[in-house]
Amino acid sequence: MKGEESKAKGYRLSEWDLFIMNSIRDAKKPMVNADIMDMAKAKNKKDKVTMSDIDLRGKLNRSIHKLANKRRDLVKTNYPGKGYAYGLAEWGANKSASGEEQKNGKKA
Repeated sequence: MKGEESKAKGYRLSEWDLFIMNSIRDAKKPMVNADIMDMAKAKNKKDKVTMSDIDLRGKLNRSIHKLANKRRDLVKTNYPGKGYAYGLAEWGANKSASGEEQKNGKKA
């Protein structure tokens, strides 16, 4: 049943959750937080929404946390440098941002 399915997943998806998931899907590759932030700034500019970078970063971080740690809709992948790249869980391990080359310290 639909109600049981939504309870199993728990947290409802917000506009920002959907934006993040669609942005990663459209990019066809895992994305780092900075890339998601740039896309979110462009979205706000296009939609003529004024929001400080601090508020926007907070919204994105809360959404990423919910999607990656609570719902498991996103998977974290090691990424050279600080932080993680986030990909869709439905991709599995096939769309790794780090890839074997980067895990071994070599560039692709």
